[in-house]
Amino acid sequence: MKKIVISGGLFLAAILWVGLLSLLTGGGGEESVSVPAADGSQATIELVDKSQFYKNNEGEIALQMEIRGPDQKPIPGLSPKNLQLEEEGIPVPVKSFQGPGMQAINVFLVIDISGSMSSGIKMEEARQAAISAVNELRVDRDRIGVIAFDDRYNVVHPMSDLTAESKSRCLQSLQMLRPNGGTVIGPPTLAAIDLFKQSGVEGAKLLMVMTDGQDPQLVRMIDPIAEASDAQGVPVYTIAFGERFPEVEQMLRSLASQCSGEYYFAPTGEKLAEIYRSRVQDASEQFLITYNSPWPDADGLNRRVRVGIETPSGTLEAGGQYQIGPIISGGSRKAPRVASVAGGENEPVEGGGAMVLQIIMFLVLLAALSGGLAASEFSPQLRSVLGTAATPSQSTAPTSQPLVSPTPPPPPPKLPGQRSQPVKPGAASPTGPPPPPAQSRPPVGSTPPPPKPSTPTQSTPASSKPTPSKPATKSPVPETTTANTPPPPRPRGPAKTPPRPSAPGTQKISPIPPPPPPPGKKPKGE
Repeated sequence: MKKIVISGGLFLAAILWVGLLSLLTGGGGEESVSVPAADGSQATIELVDKSQFYKNNEGEIALQMEIRGPDQKPIPGLSPKNLQLEEEGIPVPVKSFQGPGMQAINVFLVIDISGSMSSGIKMEEARQAAISAVNELRVDRDRIGVIAFDDRYNVVHPMSDLTAESKSRCLQSLQMLRPNGGTVIGPPTLAAIDLFKQSGVEGAKLLMVMTDGQDPQLVRMIDPIAEASDAQGVPVYTIAFGERFPEVEQMLRSLASQCSGEYYFAPTGEKLAEIYRSRVQDASEQFLITYNSPWPDADGLNRRVRVGIETPSGTLEAGGQYQIGPIISGGSRKAPRVASVAGGENEPVEGGGAMVLQIIMFLVLLAALSGGLAASEFSPQLRSVLGTAATPSQSTAPTSQPLVSPTPPPPPPKLPGQRSQPVKPGAASPTGPPPPPAQSRPPVGSTPPPPKPSTPTQSTPASSKPTPSKPATKSPVPETTTANTPPPPRPRGPAKTPPRPSAPGTQKISPIPPPPPPPGKKPKGE
Protein backbone atom coordinates (compact mmCIF):
# COMPACT_ATOMS: atom_id res chain seq x y z
CA MET A 1 0.00 0.00 0.00
CA LYS A 2 2.84 2.35 0.84
CA LYS A 3 4.43 1.69 -2.54
CA ILE A 4 1.21 2.66 -4.30
CA VAL A 5 0.93 5.91 -2.34
CA ILE A 6 4.56 6.83 -3.06
CA SER A 7 4.25 6.00 -6.76
CA GLY A 8 1.05 8.01 -7.01
CA GLY A 9 2.67 11.02 -5.39
CA LEU A 10 5.65 10.96 -7.72
CA PHE A 11 3.36 10.52 -10.74
CA LEU A 12 1.27 13.53 -9.66
CA ALA A 13 4.42 15.61 -9.26
CA ALA A 14 5.48 14.65 -12.79
CA ILE A 15 2.08 15.72 -14.15
CA LEU A 16 2.36 19.09 -12.42
CA TRP A 17 5.85 19.54 -13.81
CA VAL A 18 4.73 18.83 -17.38
CA GLY A 19 1.73 21.12 -16.95
CA LEU A 20 3.85 24.04 -15.79
CA LEU A 21 6.35 23.40 -18.57
CA SER A 22 3.49 23.50 -21.08
CA LEU A 23 2.30 26.76 -19.54
CA LEU A 24 5.77 28.25 -19.89
CA THR A 25 6.26 27.10 -23.46
CA GLY A 26 2.75 28.07 -24.51
CA GLY A 27 1.49 24.48 -24.78
CA GLY A 28 -0.68 23.86 -27.79
CA GLY A 29 -1.65 27.52 -27.83
CA GLU A 30 -4.61 29.07 -29.55
CA GLU A 31 -5.25 29.29 -33.25
CA SER A 32 -6.18 32.45 -35.11
CA VAL A 33 -8.60 34.46 -32.98
CA SER A 34 -10.89 37.16 -34.30
CA VAL A 35 -13.66 39.06 -32.54
CA PRO A 36 -16.06 40.80 -34.95
CA ALA A 37 -17.46 44.22 -34.22
CA ALA A 38 -21.16 44.92 -33.72
CA ASP A 39 -21.62 46.01 -37.35
CA GLY A 40 -19.93 42.87 -38.75
CA SER A 41 -16.44 44.30 -39.29
CA GLN A 42 -13.76 41.72 -38.64
CA ALA A 43 -9.98 41.25 -38.74
CA THR A 44 -8.36 37.82 -39.09
CA ILE A 45 -4.76 36.59 -39.28
CA GLU A 46 -4.92 34.09 -42.12
CA LEU A 47 -1.27 33.04 -42.03
CA VAL A 48 1.90 33.70 -40.03
CA ASP A 49 4.75 33.56 -42.55
CA LYS A 50 8.14 32.94 -40.89
CA SER A 51 10.07 32.02 -44.05
CA GLN A 52 12.20 35.19 -43.72
CA PHE A 53 12.85 34.75 -39.99
CA TYR A 54 16.55 33.93 -40.40
CA LYS A 55 17.17 36.58 -43.06
CA ASN A 56 19.83 39.04 -41.82
CA ASN A 57 19.32 37.64 -38.29
CA GLU A 58 16.36 39.97 -37.81
CA GLY A 59 13.59 37.52 -37.00
CA GLU A 60 11.22 38.89 -39.65
CA ILE A 61 7.58 37.77 -39.44
CA ALA A 62 4.91 38.45 -42.10
CA LEU A 63 1.20 38.41 -41.26
CA GLN A 64 -1.32 37.70 -43.99
CA MET A 65 -4.51 39.39 -42.74
CA GLU A 66 -8.06 40.00 -43.83
CA ILE A 67 -9.56 43.26 -42.55
CA ARG A 68 -13.11 43.62 -43.81
CA GLY A 69 -15.83 46.13 -43.09
CA PRO A 70 -19.60 45.64 -42.70
CA ASP A 71 -19.93 45.05 -46.44
CA GLN A 72 -17.29 42.25 -46.23
CA LYS A 73 -14.94 44.24 -48.41
CA PRO A 74 -11.42 45.33 -47.42
CA ILE A 75 -11.47 48.46 -45.27
CA PRO A 76 -9.78 51.24 -47.25
CA GLY A 77 -7.54 53.99 -45.91
CA LEU A 78 -5.66 51.95 -43.31
CA SER A 79 -2.01 52.70 -42.54
CA PRO A 80 0.60 51.68 -39.95
CA LYS A 81 -0.71 54.47 -37.70
CA ASN A 82 -3.94 52.48 -37.31
CA LEU A 83 -2.14 49.38 -36.08
CA GLN A 84 -1.08 48.25 -32.61
CA LEU A 85 1.17 45.21 -32.89
CA GLU A 86 2.34 43.03 -29.99
CA GLU A 87 4.19 39.75 -29.59
CA GLU A 88 3.91 38.06 -26.19
CA GLY A 89 2.68 41.38 -24.79
CA ILE A 90 5.72 43.30 -26.05
CA PRO A 91 4.87 46.21 -28.40
CA VAL A 92 6.79 45.97 -31.69
CA PRO A 93 7.04 48.47 -34.54
CA VAL A 94 5.54 47.76 -37.94
CA LYS A 95 8.31 47.15 -40.47
CA SER A 96 6.18 47.28 -43.63
CA PHE A 97 2.50 47.55 -44.47
CA GLN A 98 0.86 46.61 -47.77
CA GLY A 99 -2.84 46.89 -48.39
CA PRO A 100 -5.01 45.10 -50.97
CA GLY A 101 -3.62 45.21 -54.51
CA MET A 102 -0.22 46.44 -53.32
CA GLN A 103 1.50 43.08 -52.76
CA ALA A 104 2.53 40.43 -55.26
CA ILE A 105 0.56 37.17 -55.47
CA ASN A 106 2.58 33.98 -55.93
CA VAL A 107 0.50 31.05 -57.25
CA PHE A 108 1.53 27.44 -57.86
CA LEU A 109 -0.91 25.05 -59.55
CA VAL A 110 -0.44 21.27 -59.02
CA ILE A 111 -2.66 19.51 -61.58
CA ASP A 112 -3.59 15.83 -61.80
CA ILE A 113 -3.14 14.40 -65.34
CA SER A 114 -3.47 10.71 -64.43
CA GLY A 115 -5.29 8.20 -66.66
CA SER A 116 -8.61 8.75 -64.83
CA MET A 117 -8.67 12.33 -66.12
CA SER A 118 -9.12 11.03 -69.68
CA SER A 119 -12.76 10.08 -69.09
CA GLY A 120 -15.17 12.50 -70.72
CA ILE A 121 -14.03 16.10 -70.85
CA LYS A 122 -12.40 16.21 -67.41
CA MET A 123 -8.95 16.99 -68.79
CA GLU A 124 -10.26 19.80 -70.94
CA GLU A 125 -12.26 21.28 -68.05
CA ALA A 126 -9.21 21.14 -65.76
CA ARG A 127 -7.11 22.84 -68.46
CA GLN A 128 -9.62 25.69 -68.92
CA ALA A 129 -9.91 26.20 -65.15
CA ALA A 130 -6.13 26.56 -64.88
CA ILE A 131 -6.12 29.07 -67.74
CA SER A 132 -8.73 31.15 -65.90
CA ALA A 133 -6.52 31.21 -62.80
CA VAL A 134 -3.57 32.52 -64.86
CA ASN A 135 -5.74 35.21 -66.41
CA GLU A 136 -6.76 36.35 -62.93
CA LEU A 137 -3.17 37.33 -62.13
CA ARG A 138 -1.70 40.74 -62.90
CA VAL A 139 1.15 41.01 -65.37
CA ASP A 140 4.39 42.58 -64.10
CA ARG A 141 3.34 42.08 -60.48
CA ASP A 142 2.38 38.46 -59.76
CA ARG A 143 4.15 35.12 -60.28
CA ILE A 144 2.93 31.72 -61.52
CA GLY A 145 4.21 28.13 -61.54
CA VAL A 146 2.65 24.85 -62.76
CA ILE A 147 3.40 21.17 -61.95
CA ALA A 148 1.56 18.29 -63.68
CA PHE A 149 1.61 14.81 -62.14
CA ASP A 150 0.44 11.25 -62.69
CA ASP A 151 2.60 8.55 -61.06
CA ARG A 152 5.48 11.03 -61.57
CA TYR A 153 5.55 14.80 -61.73
CA ASN A 154 6.84 17.35 -64.22
CA VAL A 155 7.47 21.08 -63.69
CA VAL A 156 5.49 22.40 -66.63
CA HIS A 157 6.23 26.05 -65.83
CA PRO A 158 8.73 27.06 -63.11
CA MET A 159 7.91 29.83 -60.68
CA SER A 160 8.66 33.11 -62.47
CA ASP A 161 7.49 36.67 -62.80
CA LEU A 162 4.38 36.96 -64.88
CA THR A 163 5.21 38.96 -67.96
CA ALA A 164 3.49 38.98 -71.31
CA GLU A 165 6.06 36.52 -72.66
CA SER A 166 6.07 34.18 -69.64
CA LYS A 167 2.28 34.20 -69.57
CA SER A 168 2.14 33.07 -73.18
CA ARG A 169 4.58 30.23 -72.52
CA CYS A 170 2.57 29.12 -69.48
CA LEU A 171 -0.69 28.97 -71.45
CA GLN A 172 0.97 26.93 -74.19
CA SER A 173 2.28 24.47 -71.61
CA LEU A 174 -1.23 24.00 -70.24
CA GLN A 175 -2.58 23.24 -73.71
CA MET A 176 -0.07 20.41 -74.13
CA LEU A 177 -1.13 18.44 -71.03
CA ARG A 178 -2.24 14.85 -71.77
CA PRO A 179 -3.62 12.34 -69.22
CA ASN A 180 -1.66 9.17 -68.52
CA GLY A 181 -0.44 6.88 -65.69
CA GLY A 182 -1.44 6.60 -62.04
CA THR A 183 -1.87 9.08 -59.18
CA VAL A 184 0.85 10.16 -56.75
CA ILE A 185 -0.03 13.41 -54.92
CA GLY A 186 2.59 13.78 -52.16
CA PRO A 187 5.87 14.24 -54.09
CA PRO A 188 4.63 16.97 -56.50
CA THR A 189 3.06 18.91 -53.61
CA LEU A 190 6.32 18.79 -51.64
CA ALA A 191 8.27 19.79 -54.76
CA ALA A 192 6.06 22.86 -55.28
CA ILE A 193 6.76 24.06 -51.71
CA ASP A 194 10.47 23.60 -52.32
CA LEU A 195 10.23 25.71 -55.51
CA PHE A 196 8.66 28.49 -53.43
CA LYS A 197 11.72 28.33 -51.19
CA GLN A 198 14.19 28.33 -54.09
CA SER A 199 12.56 31.31 -55.77
CA GLY A 200 12.66 33.37 -52.55
CA VAL A 201 9.40 35.11 -53.41
CA GLU A 202 7.75 37.66 -51.11
CA GLY A 203 4.10 38.51 -50.77
CA ALA A 204 0.99 36.34 -50.68
CA LYS A 205 1.61 32.65 -51.39
CA LEU A 206 -0.96 30.23 -52.73
CA LEU A 207 -0.59 26.51 -53.55
CA MET A 208 -3.61 24.72 -55.06
CA VAL A 209 -3.59 20.92 -55.54
CA MET A 210 -6.30 19.42 -57.80
CA THR A 211 -6.89 15.66 -58.20
CA ASP A 212 -9.65 13.25 -59.20
CA GLY A 213 -7.96 10.11 -57.87
CA GLN A 214 -6.80 8.50 -54.68
CA ASP A 215 -3.22 8.14 -53.48
CA PRO A 216 -2.80 5.62 -50.61
CA GLN A 217 0.75 6.87 -50.00
CA LEU A 218 -0.45 10.40 -49.25
CA VAL A 219 -1.11 9.51 -45.60
CA ARG A 220 2.62 9.07 -44.98
CA MET A 221 3.42 12.34 -46.78
CA ILE A 222 1.08 14.64 -44.85
CA ASP A 223 3.47 15.34 -41.97
CA PRO A 224 6.50 16.22 -44.16
CA ILE A 225 4.32 18.42 -46.34
CA ALA A 226 2.86 20.18 -43.29
CA GLU A 227 6.33 20.85 -41.87
CA ALA A 228 7.54 22.31 -45.16
CA SER A 229 4.37 24.37 -45.52
CA ASP A 230 4.79 25.86 -42.04
CA ALA A 231 8.48 26.62 -42.54
CA GLN A 232 7.96 28.37 -45.89
CA GLY A 233 4.65 30.08 -45.10
CA VAL A 234 2.84 28.37 -47.98
CA PRO A 235 -0.84 27.48 -47.37
CA VAL A 236 -2.04 24.40 -49.26
CA TYR A 237 -5.57 24.29 -50.70
CA THR A 238 -6.82 20.91 -51.92
CA ILE A 239 -9.56 20.31 -54.49
CA ALA A 240 -11.31 17.03 -55.25
CA PHE A 241 -12.47 17.15 -58.87
CA GLY A 242 -15.19 15.05 -60.51
CA GLU A 243 -16.71 12.27 -58.40
CA ARG A 244 -16.76 12.38 -54.62
CA PHE A 245 -14.96 9.59 -52.76
CA PRO A 246 -14.98 9.60 -48.93
CA GLU A 247 -11.42 8.23 -48.73
CA VAL A 248 -10.11 10.94 -51.06
CA GLU A 249 -11.97 13.67 -49.22
CA GLN A 250 -10.64 12.55 -45.86
CA MET A 251 -7.00 12.65 -46.97
CA LEU A 252 -7.32 15.95 -48.86
CA ARG A 253 -9.15 17.57 -45.96
CA SER A 254 -6.47 16.45 -43.51
CA LEU A 255 -3.69 17.75 -45.74
CA ALA A 256 -5.31 21.18 -46.14
CA SER A 257 -6.12 21.58 -42.43
CA GLN A 258 -2.51 20.86 -41.41
CA CYS A 259 -1.16 23.29 -44.00
CA SER A 260 -3.23 26.39 -43.07
CA GLY A 261 -5.44 25.88 -46.12
CA GLU A 262 -8.94 24.68 -46.99
CA TYR A 263 -10.52 21.73 -48.78
CA TYR A 264 -12.92 22.15 -51.72
CA PHE A 265 -15.00 19.84 -53.87
CA ALA A 266 -15.49 20.74 -57.53
CA PRO A 267 -17.93 18.42 -59.35
CA THR A 268 -17.55 20.31 -62.63
CA GLY A 269 -14.95 22.32 -64.50
CA GLU A 270 -16.95 25.50 -63.98
CA LYS A 271 -16.86 25.04 -60.20
CA LEU A 272 -13.13 24.31 -60.39
CA ALA A 273 -12.50 27.56 -62.28
CA GLU A 274 -14.58 29.45 -59.73
CA ILE A 275 -12.48 28.06 -56.87
CA TYR A 276 -9.26 29.07 -58.64
CA ARG A 277 -10.45 32.63 -59.26
CA SER A 278 -11.90 33.11 -55.79
CA ARG A 279 -8.69 32.02 -54.07
CA VAL A 280 -6.59 34.36 -56.22
CA GLN A 281 -8.99 37.21 -55.58
CA ASP A 282 -8.98 36.61 -51.80
CA ALA A 283 -5.19 36.65 -51.80
CA SER A 284 -5.17 39.95 -53.65
CA GLU A 285 -7.49 41.49 -51.02
CA GLN A 286 -5.32 40.59 -48.04
CA PHE A 287 -3.15 42.94 -45.99
CA LEU A 288 0.53 42.10 -45.53
CA ILE A 289 2.13 43.32 -42.30
CA THR A 290 5.76 42.56 -41.45
CA TYR A 291 7.73 43.18 -38.26
CA ASN A 292 10.87 41.96 -36.51
CA SER A 293 10.30 39.61 -33.59
CA PRO A 294 11.65 40.71 -30.17
CA TRP A 295 13.24 37.25 -30.00
CA PRO A 296 15.22 36.74 -33.23
CA ASP A 297 16.68 33.44 -32.00
CA ALA A 298 14.94 30.09 -32.41
CA ASP A 299 13.87 28.80 -29.00
CA GLY A 300 10.90 26.55 -29.81
CA LEU A 301 8.59 28.52 -27.52
CA ASN A 302 5.07 29.40 -28.52
CA ARG A 303 4.76 33.07 -29.50
CA ARG A 304 1.38 34.77 -29.46
CA VAL A 305 0.77 37.69 -31.78
CA ARG A 306 -1.92 40.33 -31.31
CA VAL A 307 -2.95 43.02 -33.78
CA GLY A 308 -5.26 45.89 -32.94
CA ILE A 309 -6.73 47.91 -35.83
CA GLU A 310 -8.47 51.24 -35.38
CA THR A 311 -11.34 51.46 -37.88
CA PRO A 312 -14.43 53.67 -38.26
CA SER A 313 -16.39 50.84 -36.63
CA GLY A 314 -14.07 50.77 -33.59
CA THR A 315 -10.95 48.83 -32.68
CA LEU A 316 -10.77 45.37 -34.19
CA GLU A 317 -8.52 42.70 -32.68
CA ALA A 318 -6.96 39.60 -34.22
CA GLY A 319 -4.61 37.02 -32.72
CA GLY A 320 -2.36 34.25 -33.96
CA GLN A 321 0.66 32.22 -32.94
CA TYR A 322 3.81 30.58 -34.27
CA GLN A 323 6.90 28.66 -33.15
CA ILE A 324 10.51 28.69 -34.30
CA GLY A 325 12.67 25.60 -33.91
CA PRO A 326 12.65 22.96 -31.15
CA ILE A 327 12.55 23.81 -27.43
CA ILE A 328 16.04 24.62 -26.12
CA SER A 329 17.63 26.12 -22.98
CA GLY A 330 15.24 24.28 -20.70
CA GLY A 331 12.24 26.18 -22.07
CA SER A 332 13.52 29.57 -20.85
CA ARG A 333 12.93 32.78 -22.76
CA LYS A 334 15.50 35.54 -22.97
CA ALA A 335 14.75 39.21 -22.58
CA PRO A 336 13.31 40.73 -25.78
CA ARG A 337 15.70 42.56 -28.04
CA VAL A 338 13.42 45.46 -28.97
CA ALA A 339 10.30 46.98 -27.51
CA SER A 340 10.21 50.54 -28.81
CA VAL A 341 7.49 51.60 -31.24
CA ALA A 342 8.22 55.33 -31.11
CA GLY A 343 10.88 55.15 -33.79
CA GLY A 344 13.82 55.81 -31.46
CA GLU A 345 16.55 53.46 -30.36
CA ASN A 346 15.60 49.92 -29.52
CA GLU A 347 15.27 49.42 -25.79
CA PRO A 348 15.69 46.04 -24.10
CA VAL A 349 12.81 45.03 -21.89
CA GLU A 350 13.08 42.50 -19.11
CA GLY A 351 10.51 39.76 -19.33
CA GLY A 352 9.20 38.67 -15.93
CA GLY A 353 6.46 36.17 -16.78
CA ALA A 354 8.82 33.37 -17.71
CA MET A 355 10.93 34.01 -14.60
CA VAL A 356 7.90 33.70 -12.30
CA LEU A 357 6.89 30.43 -13.93
CA GLN A 358 10.44 29.13 -13.64
CA ILE A 359 10.40 29.87 -9.90
CA ILE A 360 7.09 28.04 -9.51
CA MET A 361 8.47 25.05 -11.43
CA PHE A 362 11.57 25.02 -9.20
CA LEU A 363 9.42 25.03 -6.05
CA VAL A 364 7.31 22.17 -7.37
CA LEU A 365 10.43 20.16 -8.16
CA LEU A 366 11.83 20.90 -4.69
CA ALA A 367 8.57 19.75 -3.10
CA ALA A 368 8.63 16.54 -5.14
CA LEU A 369 12.19 15.79 -4.06
CA SER A 370 11.34 16.49 -0.42
CA GLY A 371 8.38 14.14 -0.67
CA GLY A 372 10.61 11.45 -2.12
CA LEU A 373 13.11 11.82 0.73
CA ALA A 374 10.33 11.69 3.29
CA ALA A 375 8.87 8.62 1.64
CA SER A 376 12.21 6.88 1.86
CA GLU A 377 11.70 6.55 5.63
CA PHE A 378 8.75 4.26 5.02
CA SER A 379 10.04 2.37 1.98
CA PRO A 380 13.11 0.13 2.42
CA GLN A 381 13.38 -0.25 -1.35
CA LEU A 382 13.42 3.51 -1.93
CA ARG A 383 15.73 3.97 1.02
CA SER A 384 18.20 1.50 -0.49
CA VAL A 385 18.09 3.45 -3.78
CA LEU A 386 18.69 6.79 -2.10
CA GLY A 387 21.40 5.24 0.08
CA THR A 388 19.94 6.41 3.37
CA ALA A 389 20.51 4.54 6.59
CA ALA A 390 17.78 3.10 8.77
CA THR A 391 16.25 5.68 11.04
CA PRO A 392 16.22 5.27 14.84
CA SER A 393 12.43 5.29 14.78
CA GLN A 394 12.34 1.82 13.28
CA SER A 395 11.73 -0.82 15.92
CA THR A 396 14.09 -3.78 16.06
CA ALA A 397 13.65 -6.96 18.09
CA PRO A 398 15.98 -7.19 21.10
CA THR A 399 18.78 -9.68 20.74
CA SER A 400 19.22 -12.07 23.62
CA GLN A 401 22.74 -12.37 24.93
CA PRO A 402 24.16 -14.96 27.36
CA LEU A 403 24.59 -13.86 30.92
CA VAL A 404 28.31 -13.65 31.58
CA SER A 405 29.88 -12.41 34.72
CA PRO A 406 31.51 -9.09 34.06
CA THR A 407 35.27 -9.17 34.00
CA PRO A 408 36.73 -6.79 36.55
CA PRO A 409 38.93 -4.11 35.09
CA PRO A 410 42.69 -4.52 35.45
CA PRO A 411 44.35 -2.60 38.25
CA PRO A 412 45.86 0.74 37.36
CA PRO A 413 49.55 0.73 36.62
CA LYS A 414 51.86 1.35 39.51
CA LEU A 415 53.64 4.64 39.44
CA PRO A 416 57.32 4.89 40.26
CA GLY A 417 57.94 5.65 43.90
CA GLN A 418 54.43 4.65 44.94
CA ARG A 419 53.91 2.31 47.87
CA SER A 420 51.47 -0.56 47.88
CA GLN A 421 48.95 -0.84 50.63
CA PRO A 422 48.92 -4.15 52.39
CA VAL A 423 45.84 -6.25 52.03
CA LYS A 424 44.58 -8.53 54.72
CA PRO A 425 44.96 -12.15 53.75
CA GLY A 426 41.66 -13.83 53.03
CA ALA A 427 39.78 -10.57 52.49
CA ALA A 428 37.77 -10.65 49.27
CA SER A 429 36.57 -7.73 47.25
CA PRO A 430 32.78 -7.34 47.26
CA THR A 431 32.67 -6.77 43.51
CA GLY A 432 35.36 -9.06 42.10
CA PRO A 433 38.65 -10.85 42.75
CA PRO A 434 41.23 -9.18 44.97
CA PRO A 435 43.70 -6.85 43.28
CA PRO A 436 47.19 -8.11 42.61
CA PRO A 437 49.68 -7.69 45.43
CA ALA A 438 51.94 -4.72 45.44
CA GLN A 439 55.22 -5.13 43.68
CA SER A 440 58.44 -3.73 44.97
CA ARG A 441 60.60 -1.46 42.92
CA PRO A 442 63.37 -3.36 41.14
CA PRO A 443 66.91 -2.48 42.03
CA VAL A 444 68.91 -0.41 39.66
CA GLY A 445 70.68 -2.44 37.01
CA SER A 446 68.48 -5.53 37.15
CA THR A 447 67.12 -7.01 33.94
CA PRO A 448 63.32 -7.44 33.86
CA PRO A 449 61.99 -10.77 32.64
CA PRO A 450 59.80 -10.84 29.55
CA PRO A 451 56.09 -10.32 30.27
CA LYS A 452 53.68 -13.17 30.00
CA PRO A 453 51.11 -13.31 27.25
CA SER A 454 47.90 -11.42 28.05
CA THR A 455 45.49 -13.95 26.53
CA PRO A 456 45.03 -16.91 28.91
CA THR A 457 42.90 -18.94 26.46
CA GLN A 458 45.62 -19.33 23.85
CA SER A 459 49.25 -20.05 24.51
CA THR A 460 51.89 -18.09 22.68
CA PRO A 461 54.88 -19.96 21.26
CA ALA A 462 58.17 -19.34 22.90
CA SER A 463 59.69 -17.92 19.72
CA SER A 464 56.94 -15.30 19.24
CA LYS A 465 57.14 -12.01 21.00
CA PRO A 466 54.12 -10.40 22.59
CA THR A 467 52.67 -7.33 20.92
CA PRO A 468 53.06 -4.50 23.40
CA SER A 469 50.44 -2.33 21.60
CA LYS A 470 47.48 -4.52 22.69
CA PRO A 471 46.44 -4.22 26.37
CA ALA A 472 45.55 -7.27 28.39
CA THR A 473 41.93 -8.28 28.23
CA LYS A 474 41.91 -10.03 31.57
CA SER A 475 43.37 -9.32 34.97
CA PRO A 476 46.85 -10.77 35.25
CA VAL A 477 47.32 -13.75 37.46
CA PRO A 478 48.67 -12.66 40.84
CA GLU A 479 52.14 -13.94 41.48
CA THR A 480 54.58 -13.60 44.31
CA THR A 481 57.33 -11.18 43.49
CA THR A 482 60.66 -10.75 45.12
CA ALA A 483 62.66 -7.65 45.62
CA ASN A 484 64.44 -8.26 42.31
CA THR A 485 61.20 -8.55 40.26
CA PRO A 486 60.53 -5.39 38.25
CA PRO A 487 56.99 -4.14 37.72
CA PRO A 488 55.20 -5.26 34.59
CA PRO A 489 55.55 -3.00 31.54
CA ARG A 490 52.98 -0.28 31.07
CA PRO A 491 50.19 -1.27 28.73
CA ARG A 492 50.28 0.44 25.35
CA GLY A 493 46.79 0.46 23.97
CA PRO A 494 44.67 2.92 21.99
CA ALA A 495 45.43 6.57 22.48
CA LYS A 496 43.33 7.45 25.50
CA THR A 497 43.70 9.97 28.25
CA PRO A 498 45.48 8.21 31.14
CA PRO A 499 43.83 8.37 34.55
CA ARG A 500 44.94 11.18 36.73
CA PRO A 501 47.41 9.77 39.31
CA SER A 502 46.88 10.30 43.01
CA ALA A 503 49.30 12.02 45.31
CA PRO A 504 52.64 10.23 45.92
CA GLY A 505 52.41 7.46 48.46
CA THR A 506 48.75 6.70 47.97
CA GLN A 507 46.80 4.67 45.43
CA LYS A 508 43.09 4.27 44.91
CA ILE A 509 41.92 0.71 44.58
CA SER A 510 38.27 -0.04 43.96
CA PRO A 511 37.06 -1.39 46.27
CA ILE A 512 39.54 -0.50 49.06
CA PRO A 513 39.85 -3.22 51.70
CA PRO A 514 39.96 -2.11 55.36
CA PRO A 515 43.45 -1.42 56.68
CA PRO A 516 45.04 -4.01 59.01
CA PRO A 517 44.87 -3.31 62.79
CA PRO A 518 47.99 -2.06 64.54
CA PRO A 519 50.19 -4.66 66.16
CA GLY A 520 48.92 -5.94 69.42
CA LYS A 521 45.36 -4.72 68.93
CA LYS A 522 42.50 -6.95 67.93
CA PRO A 523 39.81 -5.77 65.61
CA LYS A 524 36.29 -5.29 66.87
CA GLY A 525 34.12 -8.36 66.96
CA GLU A 526 36.87 -10.88 67.68
